[in-house]
Amino acid sequence: MLSEVRVLIAEANPAIASGLRLMLEQWGVGGCEAVSTRTELAAALSEATPDVVLFNIDLMSDLNEIESLLRRHPIGAIGLAAHFLTSDWLMQDKVPILEMPFGLDKLRSAILSAARGTGKGIVQTGSGEVRRPATASQR
Repeated sequence: MLSEVRVLIAEANPAIASGLRLMLEQWGVGGCEAVSTRTELAAALSEATPDVVLFNIDLMSDLNEIESLLRRHPIGAIGLAAHFLTSDWLMQDKVPILEMPFGLDKLRSAILSAARGTGKGIVQTGSGEVRRPATASQR
């Protein structure tokens, strides 16, 4: 179902990053990479654009940094929070934030929604498969 979706994980905790990557690979995600710092995140996004970035909100300095990232890169983004969020992080209308612990069904649903929202033409077919429409060169 997620075979066409590329995901970038931005998480400083190696255990969490490894667990997320393992889960995404088991779900058949088309590509998955993990970075652990803001510098690595910026470098990864300059090299290739994933469909979705899962990021620990603690890697970002503030809401403005996240909004700037989304303006520069046409990606879906999902924030992950390991602590109670204060009102300054409430940006559900722009980026969904999953507070840990969260269910795997919520993570999967958030990834599919974020991938569809990137404007890259990812659509869910009746069979549940996620596909990109053919480009002019593929027709």
